Amino acid sequence: MLAALYDIVAEQGSTFTLTFVWKDVDGDEVDLTTYDMRINIASAYGEVQTKFGNWDAGTTTQSGDILIGPSDLVTPDGSDGKVEITISASVLALWDYTDYVYTVELTEDAGVVVVRLVQGKFSTLQEIPNA
Repeated sequence: MLAALYDIVAEQGSTFTLTFVWKDVDGDEVDLTTYDMRINIASAYGEVQTKFGNWDAGTTTQSGDILIGPSDLVTPDGSDGKVEITISASVLALWDYTDYVYTVELTEDAGVVVVRLVQGKFSTLQEIPNA
């Protein structure tokens, strides 16, 4: 399966949230209960990540400045195929006004199975700060 291509534009100083659903070829939601999730953002493909977020399905814990995981992090289920990505306004306010690239990958069986779900450009629009 090739990764879906989806370009993202986020505004500095605003909370960014994106939710998408992974469906199989029959149109049914894929159960993500056992999948770890990660988002990596870099200046270009092949470069070292500059920003990231990780979700560990086994411990239901997050790491990194970007939240990624099942759509309901309070009672994580994952059976509805939904992946949610959130970047707080305070974190985005610190990002450079520039274009990045990103990948979202899901892993299973301690990283033996890796699925690149979506990738594309990640652009930030500069805010006009308050006086």
